[in-house]
Amino acid sequence: WWRHGDPFRGASYDAGPPPVSGNVTVDAAGHATIAVRTPAVHTEQTLNLDVDGIDDAGKTVTTNASAQLTPASFYLGVASSSYFITAGDDVGLTVRSRTYTKDGFRAGVPVTLTFTPQYYAGGSEYRDEAATETRSVVTDGGGSVTVRWKPVHDGYTEVRAHAVDERGRDVSTVIGLWVASVRYEHAYRFENVSIVPQKAAYRPGERAALLVTVPQADVDALVRVKGGATETLTVRRLASQASTIEVDTPRDVARFRVTVIVPARRGFTEADSELAVEPAAHKLTVAIRPEKRKYAPGERARFGISVHDAAGRPVRAQVGIAVVDDAIFALRADTTPDAFRTLYGYPGPFRRTSGSWNALDEPGSIWLYNRVLRTIGRTESRQSPTQFVPGQTADVYTVGARQPSLEKLRNDFRDTAYWSPTIMTDAAGRGVASFDWPDSLTSFTASGIGVTQTSDVGSGTANALVTKDFLVRLSNAALLAPR
Repeated sequence: WWRHGDPFRGASYDAGPPPVSGNVTVDAAGHATIAVRTPAVHTEQTLNLDVDGIDDAGKTVTTNASAQLTPASFYLGVASSSYFITAGDDVGLTVRSRTYTKDGFRAGVPVTLTFTPQYYAGGSEYRDEAATETRSVVTDGGGSVTVRWKPVHDGYTEVRAHAVDERGRDVSTVIGLWVASVRYEHAYRFENVSIVPQKAAYRPGERAALLVTVPQADVDALVRVKGGATETLTVRRLASQASTIEVDTPRDVARFRVTVIVPARRGFTEADSELAVEPAAHKLTVAIRPEKRKYAPGERARFGISVHDAAGRPVRAQVGIAVVDDAIFALRADTTPDAFRTLYGYPGPFRRTSGSWNALDEPGSIWLYNRVLRTIGRTESRQSPTQFVPGQTADVYTVGARQPSLEKLRNDFRDTAYWSPTIMTDAAGRGVASFDWPDSLTSFTASGIGVTQTSDVGSGTANALVTKDFLVRLSNAALLAPR
């Protein structure tokens, strides 16, 4: 519930508007305009358009397109500085107004924040509208604004941000905030044990605050903390159904697990949560530079490597480097995870944020199947280039034609030009990778990951081009019509 912004029910599903269909005839230029009236939507929806075209011969061609339907021209996001707070404390709330373009934002948006307590009364959900607080803010030039709020009531509070766009369309988002107390003014029901960290990550040695919900109040709980070589067991008294506890962060770990076990009618019930620890200064800067930006096929390549620690000092490190044809990444993006984030930057599963843009479709990955390419023919010139005349075919293509007589025929088309996991840098943090380029005329990306004996880690990339003075490409007709 702390992630969905509602302790009483899950997020509802918006099926969107019903489908519509119709017919259209293209004009003499082969063009047609299709106008679709789009209804108002409460969440982002995808509008899919499928078109079947039939020509005079009865042949059918099909195409499709899609567009995003949005509730308004921008959306709101709200993030809290803490997942829960203790009665008497205040919390920071950051409101962001963002457009549906990449990295876009909307500045100067008036936003109304409402804080409404919710609890159970008579066995059902109750919103205490009489106790609602209201705050008006305006996003700054960067599309964000931060406010501090100190709650008056304990328990669960719904925080709603609302605005309107230039056409009067509503924009809103909701998050939930829990105010912990020893004795709550109103009753709450929790069917299971759950653990909520107070924030996304803790500093090394910092005590971690947790909110623990249990089905029954005033019980003893067994709390287990495990991380690295450390494991501790303690017994804590949970005075209410939503109590706060603190645990010590284990040393020299990137994350640790907290488990809470409480007695039940038949045996026991438990829950656990994985917490993140903010990394120390373990990040390396790995710089990779080619000796030059442009090479010829088969030429000797040299890439210089330099490694520095977080303080900017050169260090000895072991660097793994791969030089790969960019055509591979054009087919499928590189999915190698960042080495530093893998070891030290784990964000934890409870990073608290909420946004009204909640149904965006992300592009899916493309899975490729390996297929072996076979040579089925050769090309031989019919006559010398000086004898060509306009409109004449220059070359004849036949299966099994003899090899052209060239001084050197390119035949090395490896996708991976170079790979080594063990390039060592010296005391000045410098190393060199040297190899011969394949014959492919393309750009290459060199990617390197460095690590030291003290587990400092970092990565870097560089690019180089393999080409010749001029290129010849064969192209065929884009379309072939059956007869």
